[in-house]
Amino acid sequence: MKLVASDAYTFNVKRRTKSTTHWHCTVRPKQNQCRATVREVGEQVFFKGPLANNHPPQVGSGKATKIAALVKKRAL
Repeated sequence: MKLVASDAYTFNVKRRTKSTTHWHCTVRPKQNQCRATVREVGEQVFFKGPLANNHPPQVGSGKATKIAALVKKRAL
């Protein structure tokens, strides 16, 4: 699963509890990992974490994610 924020940053699931999903930034090179996080409480209620992204947004990431999901779905 991937979360695409409205500002074009992308996040993967880090961990889940019964009521909360914790997401972390997908940009994770060994030298300079982005430590930005998002917390999802319930359904569709999101909170930014204390640390900001340390890189520019990936323009077009939302569209690329939708295309990749569609290709995977059709391949199955």
